[in-house]
Formats: sequence, structure tokens, C-alpha cells
Amino acid sequence: MIGGDGYLKGQIKAATVVVSGRVDGSISADRLEIIAGGCVEGDVHIVDLVIEPGGRFNGSSEILAAGREPAAKPEGITKSSGLKAAKSEKSRETTAEEAGSASTA
Repeated sequence: MIGGDGYLKGQIKAATVVVSGRVDGSISADRLEIIAGGCVEGDVHIVDLVIEPGGRFNGSSEILAAGREPAAKPEGITKSSGLKAAKSEKSRETTAEEAGSASTA
């Protein structure tokens, strides 16, 4: 869990990840929950994705079948590679309100 004042830059691999602070990087998990006020920027490889109203996700997602590993392992993020990626591609920010009709079925 990344608490409200927490910040993590890097990669996370866990069964369940709950974010109410900020994560910049890659997440591989069975379940990712972004709580109101939480922000995830990066690539996620998950089975279940939950974004509460007020939570933010900016990046790409790969929704996996239960028990399946990501096709490509997430790569570490460095300060320079993160800046290059931010400059080289447009970011799309999705709020929970915009993604309200999305489901993980």
C-alpha cells in the first residue's frame, strides 16, 4: 500500500496494490486499487483494476486473464528514461469519472 503522503518511483510486483499516494513506474499485480486522491503514472499489467472517484491513472494498461503473467516484464524506470518517455509520447489521463463505464469482465 502506498499511503496518502507516499511516493514511489520504480516498479512494483505484488498480488494486490492499493495506491492513495503517488506511483510513477510499472505495476504488475493481480489487483490494483487507486483510491480517491491516489495517482498512478506508468504501465500496469493487472487482472483487476479499480479506480475510485477522484483517483487518477495516466499510462497504459494490460488487463490479464486470472493467473496469467504479463507478456513483457516491466522495465525499471530511471529519471532520464522517464523524462524521455514523457517527452516522446502524448500522455492520456483517465479519471475514475471518465472511466466510469469501464469494467474488468
